[in-house]
Order: sequence, then structure tokens, then C-alpha cells
Amino acid sequence: MLIVTFLATLLGPICGIGGGVIIKPVVDALGIMPVAEVSFLSGIAVLVMAVVTLVQDALAGERGGESTCPSPLARLQAA
Repeated sequence: MLIVTFLATLLGPICGIGGGVIIKPVVDALGIMPVAEVSFLSGIAVLVMAVVTLVQDALAGERGGESTCPSPLARLQAA
């Protein structure tokens, strides 16, 4: 699960999709745990990724760095 989650955090941003879209189907296909557990762990992984992104954006704002907000409208609103 750790390896799948790590790869999802690398491939998700490159492909422009969320990590949960990668994690759940891959772990389901491996059949290493019940679907309910996979759903829970996938949700936790996505939550952690979102929190890390928010913290990175907040720190970038404090340093005067560039925000990682993908939307131009979100950047205008934040300014």
C-alpha cells in the first residue's frame, strides 16, 4: 500500500488526476485487502495530499513565492 501510494503521489500530478483515482483501482486489482479498507486508506491518502498542498501554498504565500493554485481565477482571487 505504501509503494502504491508513493507512486500515486508522483504520477497523479504528472497526469493531472488525483492520487485516489490511481490508488483505489490498483489496490483493488491487487486484491490484498477488502474494498472497505481500500476505500478508507485511499481517502486518508488523498486527505493527507490535500493538507500537504495547502500547507505548501500557505508557506509559499508567506515567503512571497509563487502559489501552486492551478486556476488563474484562484490566483486572481488570492491576490
